[in-house]
Amino acid sequence: MPSFVKMAEQITLEDVKSIAPATFADRSGRRYPCHTKSATYLSWLYFLDSEPDMQEKQARSVRENLDRMATVWGISGPNGPVTMLKKAFAKRAADAWPDLTDEDYGLIVDGHKLFPMPNAVSVKKAAEHLYANRDKYPYQWRKIAATRILHKAAEKQAELAEDTSEFLCKSAGYGFSTAEQLRAGLLKRAAAIAENPRMQSAAAAMRKYADEIAELTINGELLEKTASFLDELDRRLGLHKKYVTKYSNQVEIPLPEEVVFSTTEKQAQEKMSKVVILTNGEAYTKDDLEKAGHNTFCVALGDDVEDAMFDPVTKRLDVEKAAEVLPTLPRDDADNLSTALYAAGVRPVEIMGKRGQMLKAAGVSYDAAMDLSSWKNMEVNEGRKAHGINPRILTRADEIGAVSHKSNMPTFVI
Repeated sequence: MPSFVKMAEQITLEDVKSIAPATFADRSGRRYPCHTKSATYLSWLYFLDSEPDMQEKQARSVRENLDRMATVWGISGPNGPVTMLKKAFAKRAADAWPDLTDEDYGLIVDGHKLFPMPNAVSVKKAAEHLYANRDKYPYQWRKIAATRILHKAAEKQAELAEDTSEFLCKSAGYGFSTAEQLRAGLLKRAAAIAENPRMQSAAAAMRKYADEIAELTINGELLEKTASFLDELDRRLGLHKKYVTKYSNQVEIPLPEEVVFSTTEKQAQEKMSKVVILTNGEAYTKDDLEKAGHNTFCVALGDDVEDAMFDPVTKRLDVEKAAEVLPTLPRDDADNLSTALYAAGVRPVEIMGKRGQMLKAAGVSYDAAMDLSSWKNMEVNEGRKAHGINPRILTRADEIGAVSHKSNMPTFVI
């Protein structure tokens, strides 16, 4: 125990009743008081011991408040008492799991093993840590760790917070974006670069790439390489310092994968479950089809359609049956139905920015969109000198570990 804890006055139950609610890390339950330095330290101790039994949403809120109060009392620095306490708990956990294999870690780099995941509780901690400190890890590290954490979460049946799960899916590459979304992300970075007068040529090059990528057919290879490109570029230009961090709602610069994989597979599946795509590429929501009316379908497809898609008594469209039948219509029938629906005031919807098209699996050369070597004419060196940005990208775990002692970069605590 730190000396300031040993020397602190004992707090009675009556004292706790008089403490302002805002000084508790768990305000609704009036638990984990942080009205003094010693109380904050002890609250951290009790929290770390009881956290495995807490719901993740509640644990996250308490953790944030404890972190904030530890900073207020000056006990959360690189070698601060709370940091050492976290490390002690991490060591105790590591000692309790001596038989972990490499598959039980989220990331292994140069012999450094990060994110141990022997059980559901540790999986949730690994996920939350990666999410909270996502700006501290290069993209390729985030991709590997996120993929492994998601697999472990499924294996251990660990329930992850919704926003954490969405972040992990994007980091793992389980998603996609339209060319329009990619263009918007590039333009946002161009605007950030342009804030430095010395980097106007870099901003111009980024805007050029944004216009070019808007004309490309998007596929998985292009998305993956674009994310890698943006990550490397962000670190060269220092833009990673402007990433949205922790749980802030203030939008600054999203991570590369949050731009490149803006829509997750889960979100896409939910969206696609609500639409019907005809063989002519037109897509309609199930709700709009139901509103179109009985006559619209009969005029376009003939009376035989009644038995296949309509209730024989009410003459109402059976949406689920229609979702099975309509995508199988011949192209001519699909065109006739589109014309009839248009006449009935029903319009097709946009799917991923292009009507009736998801991402096309077309071979597009990445070099046609972006090439880091083409940035050689940028005034990047001057920009680095002006802002003190290290031109070398940290790529090794021991390098990041060395920097963490100087920059308060957090180490993983399980």
